[in-house]
Amino acid sequence: MKHEDFDRYNGEGTDLRKMQMKMLDILDVIVEILNRNDIPYWIEGGTLLGAVRHGGFIPWDDDIDIDVPSRYYKKARVILKKELPDDMILQYRGDDGYKERWIKVRDKYSIIEEKEGVCFRHKGIFVDIFEARSIGRKEHHLKRTIDILIRKYRREGRRVMRTIFKVLYHCVTPFFVLEKKTLFMSDDIFVRWAFPLSLVETLGVIKFENKIYNAPNDIDKYLKIHYGDYMRLPAEDERENHAISITFLEK
Repeated sequence: MKHEDFDRYNGEGTDLRKMQMKMLDILDVIVEILNRNDIPYWIEGGTLLGAVRHGGFIPWDDDIDIDVPSRYYKKARVILKKELPDDMILQYRGDDGYKERWIKVRDKYSIIEEKEGVCFRHKGIFVDIFEARSIGRKEHHLKRTIDILIRKYRREGRRVMRTIFKVLYHCVTPFFVLEKKTLFMSDDIFVRWAFPLSLVETLGVIKFENKIYNAPNDIDKYLKIHYGDYMRLPAEDERENHAISITFLEK
């Protein structure tokens, strides 16, 4: 990886760095609650990539992602809602217009304006907690194909066709109930990726921002599945984040 000065993204004192540190605080609260209640988790996606490539956050990144296996996911939601401190709130589907399938833990004393223009009552800095579901290879292949069609019609603005394929996506699941489950799928944006169950049957650890968190047991294999040559930096015009602005509120 070539040397590059990343302070222009998240140097000390910048709003992005303050945001990242608040996300880290939220993550630590989540992890403490999950560990205390014997709920497994691991950091995933760009969070894991950042840990390997940068020792912490990808400099321009403004989210943290973790996975929880589906058999523990409802338990995690119930316990987090009960045990989160007063300055944080759990956001889940059906809560005040929130429509995503995954849960978020948000800070109550900040407001982020996101590029997607979300209209939730709670808009604080957040950590995403995705459900990692076991899936067979045939089911994964079919759902990935449907996912591609959903994305295509979303780009074209054809909402009816997009809705039809979303319904179809969920309807095919019962037909694969007997298929051997050999993959895990992180249920964030339908079927972006799947990876072998063996990578998380036992967990490893990794340092992220000088703290230790759970991770897949073969991080190199996991990241190659997701990103290919993951140590190569993306072009500057491909370095995306979600937030337009961030406001910190007085407690």
